[in-house]
Amino acid sequence: MSVSADLIKKLREETQAGIGDCKKALEETGGDIVAAKEQLRKIGAIKAVKKADRVTSDGVVVVVSAGSAAILLELGCETDFVARNERFQKLSIEIANAALNAKTDDIAKIENLPILSGMKVSDAIIDATTALGEKIRIARALFVELKAQDGVISYYIHGQFSEGVGKIGAIVCIESKGNQEEIRRLGKQLAMHVVATKPSALSVDLLSPEILHKERDLITEQVKAMNKPESVANKVIDGMLSKFYQDVVLLEQIFIMDNKTKVSDLLKAAESQIGASIKIIDYAIFTVGESVS
Repeated sequence: MSVSADLIKKLREETQAGIGDCKKALEETGGDIVAAKEQLRKIGAIKAVKKADRVTSDGVVVVVSAGSAAILLELGCETDFVARNERFQKLSIEIANAALNAKTDDIAKIENLPILSGMKVSDAIIDATTALGEKIRIARALFVELKAQDGVISYYIHGQFSEGVGKIGAIVCIESKGNQEEIRRLGKQLAMHVVATKPSALSVDLLSPEILHKERDLITEQVKAMNKPESVANKVIDGMLSKFYQDVVLLEQIFIMDNKTKVSDLLKAAESQIGASIKIIDYAIFTVGESVS
């Protein structure tokens, strides 16, 4: 059957699917809008399968927090054009909120969660794939929750498109009985620091043994070439390792805000000002496209 342009327009406005797909879905369902929407979902599923091998090297990172919990999630797409699309960004927030409410970062579980419309995340992704014409996938997610009653989870989004949505996102989890607003401000500064420096570990003891051994072997070889006495060589090795720690370990790094204070010393100074202990429990950073092999 032939369908009117007004009916096609209405379906397109409600679904954001392409004109051709809307026309085909309405023709196949006799002009039934509800049935046509379901038909579009089937068309979208077929398109999603066809796009399965495409690389999602772009997208957005979104952070959503509530109380003592937060979710850091990357929603991938193929181009920056789609990443900047309002519908895509709204979908990323809805998915993150669903994951936060369910307290999960398991992608398979997130895909089966309902979003505000009642639709499953996986179906919402298929609908968005149909409307936007690109492969869309949840690239990764991280759920964090403070165990202690006192503390905050602060975050910073770099290259922000809208609240909590951008190209790079970092969260910092802090335990402290001090003034929570002051701790939150400190946490945001630390999250900005994490985005700028991208540390590999929170502390020296948490640094990957593989990374440490590789760096120590490299430094040892460099020092051997200097032909220094053993006692001097050991001191040189220790000094070079200390510099390495400043590069990759958060608590050993120089704070970017003043470019002179070690992060661990910054925390001690803040403790004196606030009158309470401050401890960074954990941190995380996501950069769009980083998880693509």
